[in-house]
Order: sequence, then structure tokens, then C-alpha cells
Amino acid sequence: MEGFEKYSGAFAFEACENLTLKNLIFDTDKPVNSAGTVTSVESDGSSFVVKMLDGCVLDGDQKIFWMFSMDEDGSPDYLLASYDITPYEVLENGYVRILGRENLRKSIARLPVGEQICFLYGGRGNFNHLKNSAVTFEDCKDVSILDITVHSAAGFMFVAFPRCENFRIERYRVECPKGSNRLMASDRDGIHLLGVGGSVTINDCFFDGLGDDALNIHSTAGFITEADGNSIKVNNKRFDIPMD
Repeated sequence: MEGFEKYSGAFAFEACENLTLKNLIFDTDKPVNSAGTVTSVESDGSSFVVKMLDGCVLDGDQKIFWMFSMDEDGSPDYLLASYDITPYEVLENGYVRILGRENLRKSIARLPVGEQICFLYGGRGNFNHLKNSAVTFEDCKDVSILDITVHSAAGFMFVAFPRCENFRIERYRVECPKGSNRLMASDRDGIHLLGVGGSVTINDCFFDGLGDDALNIHSTAGFITEADGNSIKVNNKRFDIPMD
């Protein structure tokens, strides 16, 4: 079974002008994350057991890429934060044993019973995978994103690459559907902008339950690694990858 690590996005736009996305709802048949509450913890931090919340699934078909402890309001409290693939054992009646790696054992040992844990199944989190985001724009100008709702997104949602210009985003909502016990609607950023020119206008938007930033803005800057008089090669210094 292929998980969300194979996710390749929904829409990609390149060299478009006067583009409008309107009245769309993004969701997934399978949850991109789920949640449970801690019921017991091994004193040496080697494992802990969670009872999955109603409607949340962790049955062996999913791969845990990240997991975070969450407070009662559904915000990370960083008692536990893991960015590595985590093994687990499925028990009975909705209980799951989470097996702790050596570097997590101190954090696991201090988890209180009743703590909420969010499990993320999507592997599309880092900069190298931005082009696998749900919707991407490259070299687009005068883009309007209107009346969009996101209930479930495996990675970054909207990403604009250089050299886009002028974005208007209005009435954009990221939230779990009503009645859901999931703690996150989107595993990563709601809006991720790189080197966008012109103007960016954001009005009347709502973000609840994102695994990262609601809005993330990066400039287009790099470190010159080669120059021959006619051309240069540039690396993104932060991630040490070539720039397009």
C-alpha cells in the first residue's frame, strides 16, 4: 500500500495570467493524520499506549512520519515531538502501542496519562517536496484564490514559486470538518510563498489545525557556487539545494 509519502498534489499552474480558483473544497478519502490519548507509559520511555479517538485510525496500514503531543486546545505543547518514522503495534479495541526510539525515551517517560498525541501520515514536509504540494503556481501573474475550504491536506497546501506576481486570497478556510476528532486539517503550511513579486492581499481567512505556518513568506536569495563569466550556479544556502 502506498501512503501519503507518494502524494503528488492536485493542481499545478505554470505561466498563467488572470487565474482564479474559486468555490473548491479539498478533502481526502483517507485521513492524513489522526489522534489518540495516552493511557499508559513505560517508565523507561520505551513505549506508550494510546486509545485512538473516535473516527481516528491507526491500524497498521499507515506510516507515522511525525507525531506531536498536544494540549487540550489542540496546540502542540512539545512534551513529545518526533520527526522520524515511528514503529507501532496495533492492540485491541482501538488501542495502539507506540514504540519509542532511543532519542525519545526521556520525552516519552514524562508523558502524562490523558495527553493527546497527533500522528501525521504524510511525508511531504520538507523544502525538497514543495512541488508535491496540493496546489502549486510557477511564473503566474494576477492570481485570485477565493472561497476555498481545506478539510484535509497531506502536505503544504498552496505554494507559489518564482517568479509569480500579485496574489489575492479571500475567504480561505483550513479546518477539520465538523464532528471530526482529528487535531489537524493540514499537515503543513496553508500558504507558502517564495519570491513572489507585486502584492499579496489576504482577507477574511481562517486557519485552525495546521501542522505548520498559516502563512510562510520566503525571499528568493542564494549563494553563488560557480561563475564562468556567462552564467552562475546558485544554491539555496538554508537547504543546500540548487536553485531553479
